[in-house]
Amino acid sequence: MLANTTTVLCTKTLNPRTVEFARQKGIDIVCDDWIAIQPNTSADFYQQMPLLNKYLVFTSSAAAQVYAHYVANSNQIQPAKFVYCLAGDTMQVVGSIRNCKVVGTAKNGGALAQKIIDDNATHAVSFLASNIRREVLPTMLINAGITLQEITAYDTVPTPKNYKGNMEGYMFFSPSAVDSFFYSNTIPQQIPCFCIGTATANTVKALVKNEIQIAPFPSQQAIVETVINYFKTAFIC
Repeated sequence: MLANTTTVLCTKTLNPRTVEFARQKGIDIVCDDWIAIQPNTSADFYQQMPLLNKYLVFTSSAAAQVYAHYVANSNQIQPAKFVYCLAGDTMQVVGSIRNCKVVGTAKNGGALAQKIIDDNATHAVSFLASNIRREVLPTMLINAGITLQEITAYDTVPTPKNYKGNMEGYMFFSPSAVDSFFYSNTIPQQIPCFCIGTATANTVKALVKNEIQIAPFPSQQAIVETVINYFKTAFIC
């Protein structure tokens, strides 16, 4: 355990086991949500589910969880699906879905789109995502001649709030959370920011000049380990 306790604000509620893991390493993570996830429960959404392509694409664990809930509660056995998804937390959720097989992963949306294109295994995919999503993956697939069926699996709702407290680091898990946080907050320039991936990091970079550390994989565990290793090195130095 580190000699000193370092306090970091996380803009997403984390798994309690992950928070405890960090605490044992001397990192006190204060969690609060700057976005809310509202699963799509509309009639239109459920009408689209039987029309999904054989190949599915997920770039968020929230979208995968919505599909997992649909499969688990369906009155019919769903046909086998082949899935391209982000590594880390998203892949973990997909691995728990009945009749789903992961056939390709990547660390970010652009790399995942390139993987789909390079595999040349399909000419049509269904992309389940938020109502707020990045343009990179859809644009790359469409430009490559792949038919894209887009499904809004959930809505991302900003929940901006003012936060008062002395933090030694800030953790961000999505561009939407970054925008929501900085809508009503500022941070000292010397405080590092820790991001789940490049899209999130680029959003932070556009708003502040702070140091940015990016997790090697898009998962809660990976970003927490990035925080631990960063402050362990800083403390030693």
